Amino acid sequence: LAWAQFLEIYEPMLFQLASCWGLQEADAREVVQETLLAVVHSIGSYQPRSHERAFRGWLATITRRKLVDHLGKRDRQTQGTGDSRVHQWLDQQMGPGASASVWDWHVKQQVFRWASAGVRKQVSEQTWQAFYRTSIQNEPIDSVASDLGIRPGMVYVARSRVMSRL
Repeated sequence: LAWAQFLEIYEPMLFQLASCWGLQEADAREVVQETLLAVVHSIGSYQPRSHERAFRGWLATITRRKLVDHLGKRDRQTQGTGDSRVHQWLDQQMGPGASASVWDWHVKQQVFRWASAGVRKQVSEQTWQAFYRTSIQNEPIDSVASDLGIRPGMVYVARSRVMSRL
């Protein structure tokens, strides 16, 4: 169950990150699989720290290594430009400091997708729409209330109910 939840949260994010690096779908999936295999093989030696960023940093490091490995293999298979600026740019983009905020954003986005899918099943469609349209899509509360046929105060209640479950 824990591995299934791990995959549900992190696999789409890993795929999205690999795709952002310009990999074709098959290559991106290969990088994801290599990353997941590396996680399976090294999770036994992982020493958790007191904060969750340590795990995300560990996972980000594995992902970066697998991306670099894959891109390196691809470069060896095709004719490269020889332009050192490309390698400098890649090093900057793949460095731990440069990618930390992108990584955190993707993690948060994926965790929200996962959590919201579960919460959406627990609340009425009207409650979900009141939350989603005002909190995620930033639509005006009065407009959403009017569209849904409820009072603006009920929109606030719906938002609160969904947020407490998230």
